[in-house]
Amino acid sequence: NISFIENNAITGGGMYISGGGYMDIAYNATIHFIRNVASYGGAIYVDIDKDEYFIDYDNDSLIIFQNNHATYGSTIYSSYNWCSFSYDGYTELQNTTEIVSLPTNISFNNDNTTSVFPGQTIVGDMTVIDCFGSASSCLADVSLQCNGEVCDYYGMKGPSTIFLSHGTVTTGWKITTISEQASFNLAQLTFMCKSPIRQLPLVLTVDITILPCPLGFVFNFSTGQCECIDNGNE
Repeated sequence: NISFIENNAITGGGMYISGGGYMDIAYNATIHFIRNVASYGGAIYVDIDKDEYFIDYDNDSLIIFQNNHATYGSTIYSSYNWCSFSYDGYTELQNTTEIVSLPTNISFNNDNTTSVFPGQTIVGDMTVIDCFGSASSCLADVSLQCNGEVCDYYGMKGPSTIFLSHGTVTTGWKITTISEQASFNLAQLTFMCKSPIRQLPLVLTVDITILPCPLGFVFNFSTGQCECIDNGNE
């Protein structure tokens, strides 16, 4: 019998399994993962292709997970967005939400659209779900495009990489423009999800309608943003 107790890591607090590797559990053996902590996969982090297996065990073997913790995937986290894990009677799990994979679905405000005026912070509801139906996350590269090309009239102030997680997100991004009467009023904010290990072909494009400055704001050509009118001296 083997126990993995109170280990810490970024990926896989108790164990990290990569392509070609697997855990071969002997007949009538018991494996314990207890109080391990990680950012991804409190007990086990799995980085294998979908056609590979990562645990080989006999019907009389037992794997027990107890009080492992992670930001995502308290028990197991997969670096691929597939869901062929087996967690039947031979493996005791507290609940299925403890197994998390990379996202299979990401969306913004349900319809992947929003509208802002220049300088307004982009805020919305982010859906980041894995193939188990659990809340997931990913590190995403962020870029701004206009009709699929580099923007001539618009720019973006904010981080080029962001940690996407399920729920309301205040992005910190602001759209700037060279004039309030720019030639077009639609831009696209693109998120490209990555795993901690590799790039994923999972891309979210959010259509952004650029609005004119609202009442009480004036366009500042120096900053490319709408700014509140100061009536303090009037």
